[in-house]
Amino acid sequence: MIFIFYLLSISLALAESDLYTTYLSRPELKVPLYSVSVNDEVLTSPGYIFVSPTDVDQAGPYIYDTQGNLIWSGYASVGSNVADFQPCQYKGSEAICYYHGVQANAHAIGQAVIFDSHYVAVRSGQSIFGSPVDSHEFNVIEDGTRALLSGYTAVRRDLSNYDITDGQGWLSSGIAQEIDVTTGESIFKWSSADFVDPEECIAPINKTLGRPMVTGDGLTPGNAYDYFYINSIDKTSDGDYLVSGRHCCTIYKISGVDGSIIWKLGGYDAVDSDFVRDGFNFSFQHDIRVVSTNSTTTVISLFDNASDLYNETSTESSGKVIALDNTTMTATLVHSYTAPNMTDNSTNIFTAYMGNLQLLSNGNAFLAWGGHAVVTEHTTDGDLIYYAAVGNDSTTHYRAFKGNWTGYPLDTPAVYTYSHNTSAPTFIAASWNGATETASWKFYGGSNRTGEFTALGTVERTGFETNYTAAGYEPYVVVEALTANGTSLGKSVITQTFVPGDSLTDYCDDVMCPETDHYS
Repeated sequence: MIFIFYLLSISLALAESDLYTTYLSRPELKVPLYSVSVNDEVLTSPGYIFVSPTDVDQAGPYIYDTQGNLIWSGYASVGSNVADFQPCQYKGSEAICYYHGVQANAHAIGQAVIFDSHYVAVRSGQSIFGSPVDSHEFNVIEDGTRALLSGYTAVRRDLSNYDITDGQGWLSSGIAQEIDVTTGESIFKWSSADFVDPEECIAPINKTLGRPMVTGDGLTPGNAYDYFYINSIDKTSDGDYLVSGRHCCTIYKISGVDGSIIWKLGGYDAVDSDFVRDGFNFSFQHDIRVVSTNSTTTVISLFDNASDLYNETSTESSGKVIALDNTTMTATLVHSYTAPNMTDNSTNIFTAYMGNLQLLSNGNAFLAWGGHAVVTEHTTDGDLIYYAAVGNDSTTHYRAFKGNWTGYPLDTPAVYTYSHNTSAPTFIAASWNGATETASWKFYGGSNRTGEFTALGTVERTGFETNYTAAGYEPYVVVEALTANGTSLGKSVITQTFVPGDSLTDYCDDVMCPETDHYS
């Protein structure tokens, strides 16, 4: 059955604006709205949604369920400028992998981080061969023992062909590296400047491409000409690597032995290709992944942006699955996934930057639409079975993922407790940021901090925040999170019930007192 609905992320929380949701038990959070428009609960795959939106009040990593309920906000613990936020494996256990850094033109300088199930960092990496880790790729492979990381380094080059004639120029070389996650040991390193000539690529020098100085002017190391723009790396079963050069509209298979280029798949006729494309093209792509390989065929997936705001090969972006025949050297389009632009139903989504395609274990495809903070899920045939938007029209996100997750936060549950007066019922709200296993909440009341607490009632969890109203005034409250079989996961601290004074009570209702932004 398909359900079509809007703004399902609103629980009994306080919607302070059309941009975010707040919660009584966690008033410091301003959670981006997660608005679900299409959800076929029969055909969609199980799992949570992992997103890291930007251009919102509290940019950072978030986990939502498919109904739009918040599961975890990482804003307070991680901060903003997060990319590649996704479930992963580390030493055989569930983990979360993400990148966190400081933006520098179209790239970033920061670190790759792995969280365990308690939302505690267990590994991080900050540099590769002296070059900063960039935000475009953090791909944990081989059951979490290895990681593929992207980076950039400025190298001196004769750029007289680009009108830099009275001195040396600077080229930004894309770096791909594989490391041992446990030891940090480098397993492999590849630098684009050693193997790919700038003349093979099509991004012009000193162009903004919709963002300040994305390609660089080539005059200084800090603004080197980014002719290649590495944005994804994956490893093949034969020990080689796939590398995406966005500004070259080309995918490269790189030898894991010496870094030489084994083959190139160019996206359209303006660039070289060792494969003949059979009736399709792509350009300015993101998120290249190996789907399967055998002795004759390599199947890959990618997100086809189809534009860099200067050039375009289509009027819509898409996720693509492509079969490469290594004997005939032909490339065949296997699947293509597009999504409607819900703000303009006459067109499909077209985004010139960011985005990814994740192929799920049940055969479905999950996509993030980059410059549009939208996620969709599709059947193998391309049918749209899930559509959700995060934030607002100006919100973007680099990648998003769907997957299973079990979280056990180390802090205690949060509680809000309020009574309009000492003769009124007590309204209580409980939440536990990141606790996936809470099935119900048990509420306790007491007359003082040191005395006995009496069980008031138990209710099923409803979204991020669950509410309960006690029949009478409870001066102190404790809440307890329970699993589906009634096992205790943890209790809150003892919290005194807020009762407004006589001068304030007329402004308040049975749930809360209003906020104010001025002095009387």
